[in-house]
Amino acid sequence: MARKMTTARLRLLTAREVHKAGDGDHADGGNLLLRVRGDSASWVFRYTAPSGKRREMGLGVVHRGSLAQAGDSLTAARDAAHKARELLRSGMDPLAERDRHRQSAAAAETERKTVKAKDRLTLARAARDYHERVIEPSRTTKHAAQWISSLENHIPPELWKAPISSITAPALLAALEGIKPLERARNLTAADAVPETVRRIRQRLESVFEDAQFHGHVTANPAAAIRRKMREAEPGKKARKTRNVSGERMKAGVPHLVHLSPRAVEILRGQLGQDALYVFPGTMPGAEGKPRPQSNMAMLAALDRLSVRDKTTVHGLCRATFSTWAYETAAARGDVIEACLAHNEADKIKRAYNRAEFADERAALLRKWATYLDGAQVIEFKGKAA
Repeated sequence: MARKMTTARLRLLTAREVHKAGDGDHADGGNLLLRVRGDSASWVFRYTAPSGKRREMGLGVVHRGSLAQAGDSLTAARDAAHKARELLRSGMDPLAERDRHRQSAAAAETERKTVKAKDRLTLARAARDYHERVIEPSRTTKHAAQWISSLENHIPPELWKAPISSITAPALLAALEGIKPLERARNLTAADAVPETVRRIRQRLESVFEDAQFHGHVTANPAAAIRRKMREAEPGKKARKTRNVSGERMKAGVPHLVHLSPRAVEILRGQLGQDALYVFPGTMPGAEGKPRPQSNMAMLAALDRLSVRDKTTVHGLCRATFSTWAYETAAARGDVIEACLAHNEADKIKRAYNRAEFADERAALLRKWATYLDGAQVIEFKGKAA
């Protein structure tokens, strides 16, 4: 129930009395006081809250530089006291209500500043900030530069400079689809490079949006949302880029299918024209440069040139490194990793019934491996060969 207030005389002070008042509390009636302490003066509303607690609410400083200022201050204080009395009649605590309004105003101002900050944070700023904080410290200089330049060079300016919170999945998908004809117009030679470029850009944008979402700058990740749509937009399933290794050349005598990453395909295409028979031809000393197969010592000679032959082996540098990376980073399931390494299942019964090749997963794993190698840090060899 609303608390009843006793009728009391109001407007007991005059503007001149306010202007000249000395130390002490001076009542204006209706629980309004003029409080003077030395050179300072303030208005106070003293009341009993609906809870029964006695409280005082400050109503502001009293300006007493002139008689006119004192009169204006008195009028404003009476208006504030009247509103407080109305709240009390309605069963509300004036101080609690004032605190609630202040909190609401502060929240609204925070929201306004947040919205304004979101509008200022463009995709370009968010990407460069993420690149500076995350990519540069963890990648080689070359790969870090390629990472950001791929976005700067391919994302259209109208999207690149737009507020990151305004970018929708359909707009982002349209921008990435537009990269394909742009790259073809630049006479790109590698047919697989266009989709690979788009795939990498989408992945990098997904990381940028994920970081922005974590920090409250966006509420969704449009780069993640278009992942399936990009696959759906592909005109039919493309032929796999693979290499078949015959059983005679495999340790276990079982044919092995190798899924080639886009970078591996690019390297192979770069060898076109080197020789009619060999992909990586060697040269026979004293035979006027006649092509021949690479020597079985070619890789060991490469380790010699790197001055690391006493610290590692070809097997350790290649297969063991891949295995260690794949397992430690959980890049794929164990069965997929072992299939890429052409390791046979130890369990004969399981091996007999397990005919799965994990084609898609193996291809994805080797793409990850190629991406890792493209940006891997140079590691100094400190141990000895096993």
